[in-house]
Amino acid sequence: MKKNKKKVDNIFEILLLSLCLIMPMIGYAQSKPTDGDRKPNHQQVQVDYLTETYQFTDNRFTEYDLRRHIEELAGVVAVQVNMGKSNVVVKFDKSKNSKSKLKKSLKKLGVPGNFVDSNKKENKNTKKGDNKNDQSKENGSNRENQGHGNDRR
Repeated sequence: MKKNKKKVDNIFEILLLSLCLIMPMIGYAQSKPTDGDRKPNHQQVQVDYLTETYQFTDNRFTEYDLRRHIEELAGVVAVQVNMGKSNVVVKFDKSKNSKSKLKKSLKKLGVPGNFVDSNKKENKNTKKGDNKNDQSKENGSNRENQGHGNDRR
C-alpha cells in the first residue's frame, strides 16, 4: 500500500510541476496580440489645410512683426509676407480657423484688407490660346495628320 501511495504522490508532484511550467506559457500566449489585433502606437490624424492670399491696404508693422503676429493666430501653420505686393499668404487649419475669422483678426491687428479669390485668378490665366502648351498641342496634332514623305507601305 505504501508503494501505491508513493506512486500516486509522485504522479501528483509531476502533474503539479508540469502544470506550473505550462500555465505561464499559456498566459503569455493569450496576452500576445495577433497581427489583426495589433494597434498602431500613434493615430494618424488627417488635417485639411487652406492656403489663402490676403491683400492688405494698410500696414503699420515691419515684415518680421507682421509674420510673427499672424503666426500667433489660431490654426495658422505657415505665413509668407510680401511687402512689395502688399499681400500675405497664410496656410491654416480649416478646423481651427476660417477666412472670415482671419480677416477679423487681421483687422484687429491693424492690417485691413481682403482675401484674394483664388478661383478668379485661375480663370484669368486659362483662356484658350493664351497658353503656349495649348498651341503646341494643336500644332502637333496637325503634323500627325499631314503625313511625312518618309511613309513607306
